[in-house]
Amino acid sequence: MKPPETSANSILMSPRELLDRYAAGKRGFIGVNLQCADLRGAVLKDILLWQANLKSANLSGADLSNAHLFANLIQTNLSGADLSSAKLIYADLRKADLTCAKFLKLI
Repeated sequence: MKPPETSANSILMSPRELLDRYAAGKRGFIGVNLQCADLRGAVLKDILLWQANLKSANLSGADLSNAHLFANLIQTNLSGADLSSAKLIYADLRKADLTCAKFLKLI
């Protein structure tokens, strides 16, 4: 596995589009650019974000349980997020806010 990278070839996606696709049953999102996205309180259980850019996104209070986050999470607000059983291998969490985040069975 390679660590996440962000590139000019990333797929710009709005928070609404991500949530709509997730609600329709899609779980795998590769190379999406959600920089600065407001996803507060979003329920994104079992989501796969591979080489995704979520730099400075707001995921406070989000349910990311069992998520696979191979992503750029630099300066991302994850305060109060549920990261139970999440896989954060290669996730870049520099300067991320993890205040009161839930980390049960974190991988």
